[in-house]
Amino acid sequence: MGRFLSPDPAGVRAVKLANPQTWNWYAYTLNNPLRYTDPTGQYTCADDGNKCQTQQDKNFEAARQRDLQSKDKGVAAAAAAYGDPTKDNHVGVQFTDAKNGNTSISISTNGKSVSYGITVSIPKAASGTVLDGLVDHEGTHTEQDQALAASFKPNGSFNGTLNLTSYDSESGAYHNQATVWQLPGQSWSMNGNGQFVINPGDSSKQVSNTINQFLADPANGYGVSPQNPGPPIITLKKDDQ
Repeated sequence: MGRFLSPDPAGVRAVKLANPQTWNWYAYTLNNPLRYTDPTGQYTCADDGNKCQTQQDKNFEAARQRDLQSKDKGVAAAAAAYGDPTKDNHVGVQFTDAKNGNTSISISTNGKSVSYGITVSIPKAASGTVLDGLVDHEGTHTEQDQALAASFKPNGSFNGTLNLTSYDSESGAYHNQATVWQLPGQSWSMNGNGQFVINPGDSSKQVSNTINQFLADPANGYGVSPQNPGPPIITLKKDDQ
């Protein structure tokens, strides 16, 4: 349909004053997908023209490198999903004033090809082990989104089993994050208020129980469970289906 499912992650960087259509952040390739494509090639760095040299960029990459060295395969795979900085991997990293991280995906098909872009937002205030955990949490979502995007065909069909529910998506991300948290031998509160604590000596079952309790509480922004898994990564309108 020549439309992004979410605003173009390039934002104002894609605007050209001579072409008013560039202000429409939902338009895909100036409404001409038969002629143009837009892979949004990233892990690019939004804050400095993809030089990846701001202090936050450097801190992010240092955290990613620490996660890459993890002996846990899930943690290392999530860190690897970003790809290397400044190289085309359809992933863009930006830093925000929000308290929590976020990962979103836009996918477009034109009957001949598929293009997609993933935008990862990391809180500016995060540092140390907290940043390591956030990088891996959002890296897990990036890995999930990449698998879903790779299943898309030019006609718009895709593997529905990869369109994870909110519960399955967040459960996987928090399990990887908990693994990172447990390494320094400290206890970590998932909501920052002393509740839903992950301890270094917790068994996998204990960690799962804590994560499930956290996700089930609507106050934490989710309110999902195995019985009430929430919406999938991509929700299609009837016409899209």
